[in-house]
Amino acid sequence: MHGYSVLSGTGLLFRDPPANWWSPHVDPRVWAVCAPRAVRKYSAGEAVHTGVLALMYLILFCASAVSLFDVTFFALLGDQLGTGLAVGHRAAARDERRRPGGGIRNI
Repeated sequence: MHGYSVLSGTGLLFRDPPANWWSPHVDPRVWAVCAPRAVRKYSAGEAVHTGVLALMYLILFCASAVSLFDVTFFALLGDQLGTGLAVGHRAAARDERRRPGGGIRNI
């Protein structure tokens, strides 16, 4: 809950965009309402033939690979530095404090 309040507080500071974000002759609120919409919706078969769908899956695959690499890298790094057990104990202690009565839940 504390993190949400911090995030909300910082969001209030950034309600307006930075100076010179938009061209001076374009009002961003009017542009958002009057912006051209998509011409039409594509079916799944048409989307495959555009090539954009393949690009989207490639980007998703690369992002997943990077995420899996990060998890593995930090696990191995924590093991080499000896901080893996400390992080695990910290997480278990934090979880125990959150549960009423502590301990492991019977599921």
